[in-house]
Amino acid sequence: MYGRYVADVFYSPTLKDKEAVAEEGIFLNLEILKAGLAKMML
Repeated sequence: MYGRYVADVFYSPTLKDKEAVAEEGIFLNLEILKAGLAKMML
C-alpha cells in the first residue's frame, strides 16, 4: 500500500544458526522502539 517492506528483524552477535537467532535472538524492532528512534503505529 505504501511502497515499503515491513519485517520483524532478529539478530545475535554470537549465534550463527538462523533458527537459533529466530528463537533466541534480539528483536531489533523492539530495541529501536526502546531507544526512541521509532514509534508504534496502530
